[in-house]
Amino acid sequence: MDLDYSLLGQEMDGYSSSNIKLVCKEAAMRPVRKILNALENHQPGNSNLPVIQLDTITTAGFLDMIAHTKLSVKNFSQKYKAWQREFESV
Repeated sequence: MDLDYSLLGQEMDGYSSSNIKLVCKEAAMRPVRKILNALENHQPGNSNLPVIQLDTITTAGFLDMIAHTKLSVKNFSQKYKAWQREFESV
């Protein structure tokens, strides 16, 4: 597994630990889902199982998962700042 950790770190700036955990889990599950799909599409009674190659986890896979993961902290932070501006004492 050859990952560009500095790029991934930059792309995940502002992500909570829960967001990072979700991105890692989803990136790791991508190759597994490919295998499960191949096995689910296998026709019953056919003795020839499909040839399945386990893909590695890639930087591109992580970047794709990052693009599809909502930032929970950033949205909360923006709401907090708006609330603070509205209700702060002078």
